[in-house]
This record gives sequence, structure tokens and C-alpha cells, in this order.
Amino acid sequence: MRCVLFFIVFFNAGVSSAQVNQPVKLKIFLDCRINCDENYIRTEINFVDFVTSRTAADVHIMINSQVNGSGGYNVVLTFYGQNSFSNQVNTLLYIQPPTATNNELRIQIVKRIRLGLLLFLKKMQAEKISIQQPGLIKADIPAIEKKMNDSLEPSSTKDLWNYWVYKVGADGNYNADENYRSNSMNAYFIVNRTTDKLRVNFSAYTNTNNTTYSYENNGILSDYKVKNTSYQLNHYLVKSISSHWSLGYEASYSNSTFSNNKSRKYAGTAIEYSVFPYKEVNNKFFTISYGINARQNKYYDTTIYNKISEILFSHKLQVNLSLNQKWGYVNTGIAYSNYFKDWKLNNLLLNLDINVRVTGGLSCYLYCNAGLVHDQIYLVKGNATLQEILTRKRQLASGYNFYSGLGISYRFGSILNNFVNPRIANF
Repeated sequence: MRCVLFFIVFFNAGVSSAQVNQPVKLKIFLDCRINCDENYIRTEINFVDFVTSRTAADVHIMINSQVNGSGGYNVVLTFYGQNSFSNQVNTLLYIQPPTATNNELRIQIVKRIRLGLLLFLKKMQAEKISIQQPGLIKADIPAIEKKMNDSLEPSSTKDLWNYWVYKVGADGNYNADENYRSNSMNAYFIVNRTTDKLRVNFSAYTNTNNTTYSYENNGILSDYKVKNTSYQLNHYLVKSISSHWSLGYEASYSNSTFSNNKSRKYAGTAIEYSVFPYKEVNNKFFTISYGINARQNKYYDTTIYNKISEILFSHKLQVNLSLNQKWGYVNTGIAYSNYFKDWKLNNLLLNLDINVRVTGGLSCYLYCNAGLVHDQIYLVKGNATLQEILTRKRQLASGYNFYSGLGISYRFGSILNNFVNPRIANF
């Protein structure tokens, strides 16, 4: 039995709907891993059925992004065909400017979803689909596809700023009640340049925190004041050697009263190997890096190792894995470092974030951040007072840190999800 199709395609507000005798709708699973306005998407794209089960969909649309050199995002839409569209995968790109509004983002996402779905709708037809457009009597889908795809290609126009991006900002806050008052001030300046061959960054920031605790002691009202300040100057450069290898260095100068850091001069270099080509970062990313660094520390107070200043050399090995697939995502990394002067002064950190759709409406998730900390060489010698502990005036010794959670969810019932009803949203 021959199926016919009714669908709507827009391109620059110039393409109108193609009408046929009997509507056939694609089933779409929208898997948006950025801040999408899903209500807007469902409202604007009404020629498909949105479903809540990935396995019931004809097309699984996964949307994710990566920060680009301008401070905006490269938003990648991947269309995975399923059922009768198995083995068909299409990818579209939207380069979001750093000044783009949420409204501009959602409009561009909808435009690319329409284009991506057009390729699947084409395959549903035994014959070519004709589309009426002002100034054209008939236009084949291949011609429209080419026109749309050409409009999505990154611009090759020479950049007047030579890809340098500057960002400056400041913020502050104040809060208080009868027993507690605090305020903080922050300022930063960032300069960076990113191309496919080189990534360069210069940054500076400063922070001041003032907190006052009011308490009664033997009938006398007293104030305990805590002030912590910090600042940092930082520069790094990363050079692309090949599609799998990168080399870089970093240098910084910093200060922190909380961490007993009067001044720290730091310089380090690292090399990284990517198991998958870097261009596949949106779907899979697996890197191994190794670096060596040197630092000169000066402290406000004598440390637990009886130092007021010292020069240290250390190294760091790090492995990161990120998978962004139809079944869910995995982000994990492990890093080990130690000082050469004493290998017992080491640090082992692990992070893990997993979200898996097992089947249908069943999903499982796990997140974990843990560390074995044996390199707090900067800690102040001597016991902290009760006030310093309760107010976090200074950093305290700890052999580990840990934070984790896990969960499971199951959804059942109707798989259709086309309707949008925003009435009394706070109920």
C-alpha cells in the first residue's frame, strides 16, 4: 500500500507546505542535552509526532554543544535513523555567537531540525517531492538541501579581530540577617584566541570575601570577622600537532589567604593523545595526558612541614573519557599527581557521571566525585581554633573528599508528547 505524506518545510520563511492526500507522521525522540526550549520546538514543528520512548521513534535527534573560540557554542544536531531508517545518520551544525539570545538559539535549532527531518521525509517517498516556493514552480528536494546546507557552512570571511576575544566583568553580593553579614566582590579579565591549530589564553581575576558573625558570650554581644582574598594571573597555550596529538604549556601567579598562599609562581607543560580524532568530540572523546611542572611557593604562616617558602617539582597523569550516544552519556576522568621530593605527597582524583536509558522508559544514573588527598603541603602549622573551624577562615587537613549519588526512573503510559499547555505553570 502506497503511503503519501503531508509535511511543512520552511527556509528563510520562503518555503511553504507540500500537500498530499493522506498525512503520515514521523515519530521523533528529542534528546536535548543543552538548554533547549522544548515547548517551542514542539509548537513550531507540528508535522511530526514527538514520543517519549527512544526505541519507539523513527528518528532520534540528539542536540549537544561545545564552546568555540569566540565564547559562543558550536551546537551539533545529530539525527539517528531507526526502524525503517536504520543506519542513516545526519549531522547539522549551528555556530551560536556569544551574543546570541535564547530566542535566536531556539529559532536556529528549529530551522535545523526541519532541515534534518527533510532528509528522512524524502526517503519515505517513492517519488520526488515537489515544494512550492515563491518564484519557483517546482523545486526538487536535492536542490533545497544543497541551498540549506550551504547556508549552514561556517563563514570563511577573514576576521577583523584575528580571532582574539576579550571579556571583562565584575560582580558583587551582600546578604545579612540578625546574626550574620557577608559581602563579596569579584572581577576578571580574559583574553583568548582559538583556532583549529592553536588555543591561547590570558586571564586575571580577583576575589574578596568579608563575613561577620555576631554571637553572645557571657551576656556580651561580640562580632567575629573573617576576611579572605585571592587573585590569579594565568596564561596557557595549546598547539595542535595532529588529529590525535596536542602539546601545551601553562604559567601562573596566584595568592590566597584561605590556602595560606602568599605567592605561588607556577609553570608546567603537558602532552596529550586523543584515542579518537579531536573532530569527534561531540560524540566520543578519550584522551590521555602527561605533564611536568614546577612551582615556587611562599606562605603567610609556617606550614605543617616547617616551610615558609619552597620550590617544588611534580608531574601529573590524567585520563578522560566522554561518550555522548543515543543510549545516554558517560563522562569520567581520573587524575594522579605527586611531588618528586616525596612520592607520598600525592593526589588521586576520580569523577564519574553516567546516565543510561536501559530500555523503553527505564533510565539509570550515577554521579561520583572522589579524591585521596595527601599533598596539602601549604596547610598552616598548629591546631585551628573552634572559631576558625566553624567559620572556615582557613583550610583544614583532610585525607579525602567524596560526593556521590545514584538513581533510577521508569516512565510508562502514552508515548506521544505533542501537546504544549503552559497554563498556571506554577501548579
